[in-house]
Formats: sequence, C-alpha cells, structure tokens
Amino acid sequence: MKVLCISAHGPVRAGKVAFDLHHNFIRSGYDSKMLTIYHEQEEDDVISMHSPKQWKRIQLWKKVDRKIFQKIKSKLGLLKKIKKDSKYQFFELDGTKQYYSTPKILHRLNGFVPDVIVVFFTTEFVTVKNIKELAQVTGATILWEFLDMAPITGGCHYAWECEGYHNGCGNCPALFSKKSKDHSSINLAFKKDNIQGYDLRLMIGSEWDHQNTSKSSLFKDLPIYRTFLGIDSNVFKPVDKVPVRSKWGIPEDRKVLFFGSVHFGEKRKGMSYLMNALNLLNLRLNGDGLKEKIILLIAGNTNDFPLELLPFKYHCLGYLKQVNELAAAYQAADVFVCPSVYDSGPVMVNQALMSGTPIVSFEMGVSLDLVHSGKTGYRAKLKDSDDLAEGLFRMVSLSLDNQKKMEQDCRSLALDLIDPEKVIHMYTSVFEEIKGNKMLS
Repeated sequence: MKVLCISAHGPVRAGKVAFDLHHNFIRSGYDSKMLTIYHEQEEDDVISMHSPKQWKRIQLWKKVDRKIFQKIKSKLGLLKKIKKDSKYQFFELDGTKQYYSTPKILHRLNGFVPDVIVVFFTTEFVTVKNIKELAQVTGATILWEFLDMAPITGGCHYAWECEGYHNGCGNCPALFSKKSKDHSSINLAFKKDNIQGYDLRLMIGSEWDHQNTSKSSLFKDLPIYRTFLGIDSNVFKPVDKVPVRSKWGIPEDRKVLFFGSVHFGEKRKGMSYLMNALNLLNLRLNGDGLKEKIILLIAGNTNDFPLELLPFKYHCLGYLKQVNELAAAYQAADVFVCPSVYDSGPVMVNQALMSGTPIVSFEMGVSLDLVHSGKTGYRAKLKDSDDLAEGLFRMVSLSLDNQKKMEQDCRSLALDLIDPEKVIHMYTSVFEEIKGNKMLS
C-alpha cells in the first residue's frame, strides 16, 4: 500500500502531527511519502514544492511586499482590506485560489502513485479542487484528517457560535459580513463542487470534531472513522519526578500544576477562565498549608498573560522547542491543566495522558474522549471557572496512593487508545477496507 501524506506545515508545531503519522506509516512497512510546501532537510520520503533557498526568497519577497508595496497600494486606495474577527481564525480569504497546479504537484511526485492520500493541513497549499484532481488522476482514496473546523466551514478554523456551515455560510461574523453571498459562502460552494466524484472519507480525532462534522452541510453524509492523534510512548512516559523537578529547582514535596500554550492571548485557549479558577482555588486554600506547596509550571510565550496576578508561585519554562523538554514538563507535574473553551484537541491532552499526568479540563475537544472525572482527572462544565477550580482542588488534595492510581489509569488509557501502534492499526483496518472495495470493483 502506497500512502501520500499532505501537510502545508513542516515537522514543527501543528505540522508535527502529520510528520509523526507519516513516519509511523513507514515503521509499519508502508511505502509512505510526505508532500509539503518546503522542508529544511533533504529526505527521500519528503517531497517539497520548494527548496529551502527558494522558500527563503519567497518569504523575503512576501516581507518586502507587505512592508512596502502593500502600504503604497493602501495609500493609493488600491488595496481593499476586509476586516476580520481574529477569534475565528479566518486566514485564507479566497479558498478557491490555486497556489500550485495539480500537474505541478504530480510532477513533484515524480511517478509516485499513491493508493491512499491522507490530507492534513491545506491552508495556502492545496485546494479541495487539487485534492479531487489528485484522487481522479491517481485513483487514490482520500482520507481527510480533521484537525480543526477549517475543512467543514467557508474559511474559519473555529466557528464559535456561528452555525453557517450547517447550511451554506454567508453573513459571516468572522468577516463582519451582512451579505449572503460573501467569501465564506463562495468558499463553501467551491468545496461542495469538489467533494464528489471520488472516494473521500473522513478521519475524526475527537468526539467534539465528530459532533461538528455531523452538522456540516458538506460532510455529514460521508463515511467517518474515529481515530486519535498518536503520541510516542517512549518519549512521553512516567518517570521519577524528583530528578526532573530538581533541574528546575522545584522541591520534591510540591504540588505542580502545569499549563501552557503557544499563544496565551487566544480567546479559545481560555486563559481568563484559568486565572479565575486559580484565584478561586487560592481563596479555598487560604489558611491551608497546602497553598504554599503549589507551584505553577508554565510553558510558552507568556507576553499576553498577566503573570504578576497569579496567586501562586510559578516557574516559566518559555517556549519548549525540543520534544524531550515538553515531555519533562508533564513528568514533573502532578496535574496538567487545559482551560481551552474551543478546540479540536489540543494535542497536549493526549501528551499529558501518555505521560501518566492527570488532567483538569473543560468538557471540550478531545477531553470529551480522554478525561474521565475521578479516573484520569476532572472534566469541568464548559466555561465554568468554579467547576474548574473544584477540579483543581480535588487534584491537589489527592492522597499519594490515589495520585499514583490516577497516574496509572492515565497511562493505561493512553496505551489503549493513543499509542502509535493502535492508531496505525486503525488506519490499517481502513486501508484493508479500501483494498477490499477496489478488488470488488
């Protein structure tokens, strides 16, 4: 079975999900290739549309265009800017725009004809028309891995309270639009025209995504398979906390609450709810000796987060570039706190679970699947800071024996559901079904 994985992003941050699955396909014996915009290193299994030198020139030109020509056009009134509400993350205004022709993509594949194409991130890379043409030329089945809401909407990555994608979009709140035929409706209609005439199936990584997809005007009638994002059990694993904590100067007897984000200022990450919950926890522990034992371990860029208002001692790790550093943060923690209020994942929940670290989160994203109150942590009512604080209180109050039991339950569930071998087994069953269907036809 030949597999082609498509991801606009390289093997960092969001793109790491695609590259990890691609490498796991190879380890499992599949002939897998990764197609991306560009990759820093030359690898036989990675096909890039641009070399690093070409990509640097493109980025330089974009910078010049943005800083000089866009400003000139704006002053001359030649540049029509459309205001956007950033919370919806409507990055690609024209979803019909072709960045690379399908013949050019096929040329880059250099004769590699996949049986299956797994699609991840497409923004400013491939359109749904490219995907349809690739499927029709190669005869491949398309498995679209949904990692946010972008595939099912007219352009936003997170729809929030808007239900436009249930029908045909238009009157888009992300674009402050009052028109029924706006960019969002045009984009959705373009998708609708290009999701038929080939074998397209959906890979859904959380119950939350499944619920949203089942309401989608585009994909609600297509085959849906449930899978999870796999986490390396040899990297994210339980270890003795003492030596891990010692490198950050954290005493052995502390209760460590870990949380983090790439962008703390994003509304959907729910950091304001977390701040409220921490203050409520502080009030509840006031006069209790346990309060002095709590340390907050924080990863990410905290420029948009009011550290000075935190009610507990804290230690900032900054942005953790190396996966081993991130794994160490989970290993040092007693609890991972995920206050996201609108999220497909986040993958940090999966990572915490595999590390054997209990999780306190809202009933959102993959927490609906992996966080079970009293077993793998505590799942609070959505946007309810009081309930989030209740979960934090229960976790910091656990006895040593109960803490160890919950850590074991986290690891066991992770090995059952999100170990890469289990994820590949899920894909293998889909591959076998595809192969069987092709033999019958």
